[in-house]
Amino acid sequence: MPRIAVALTAALALALVGGSAVAHRELLGWWKYDPSFWRHEFREHQELRLVHRAWHDGHRRPRHAGPRLERWKRRHARMHHLRLDHPHQSLHYHEATARQAGGASWYDLEGATGSCGEPLHGMYAAHPTWPCGTLVSVRTEDRYVFVRVMDRGPSMDGRVIDMARRAFERLAPPSKGVVDVKIYRLEA
Repeated sequence: MPRIAVALTAALALALVGGSAVAHRELLGWWKYDPSFWRHEFREHQELRLVHRAWHDGHRRPRHAGPRLERWKRRHARMHHLRLDHPHQSLHYHEATARQAGGASWYDLEGATGSCGEPLHGMYAAHPTWPCGTLVSVRTEDRYVFVRVMDRGPSMDGRVIDMARRAFERLAPPSKGVVDVKIYRLEA
């Protein structure tokens, strides 16, 4: 019995920290969420699975339930599952610690070693001052992409970031060359 109380208390505390559980584009600051957030649900987190199990253990269905009670139980369980989305969101949310606006361009050095001493693979970026390994959300008016700072640059033309071609393609066609963006340094 005490384990259930502790689990429920933890669930309540996590729920108070979380955000709104609606479609991701309507979430406040949806572009600050780790991309893995959209590929899995709360059940993949051990601590949230324990809270889920504890809730179901405390809400067993009666053996001879009528149809009205069954509907109420299903609705009640669905509401509990939505409440678990709040702490799941908070586990993947990154606070923005700095922001800049300017131009972004692309470059392709896939496999080469960047200024940070690591090979450039995937969604890498170059920024003049932000620390190596920093998670950055790059946004245009209607698109966004997450990149990691793995290189240094750009140093001219009002550009604030250079990105891997693959990352740039999520914002605009490479033929565009430079696109206006807002970049947010996220606390990882």
